[in-house]
Amino acid sequence: MVTDADWVRIRRGLRFGQVFEGTVVRVPRPGAIGIFVDIGMGVGGFVDSAE
Repeated sequence: MVTDADWVRIRRGLRFGQVFEGTVVRVPRPGAIGIFVDIGMGVGGFVDSAE
């Protein structure tokens, strides 16, 4: 679990438009709007399938 302090630290290192490589960790049911990706920062990322 990510603490509030961890989340503040992680957010400071992120910038709009950054590109990350990651590992797909979960693909929701068929027809879902995206996938969940481990970007190696202690929090998961969500990739919208429209992107």
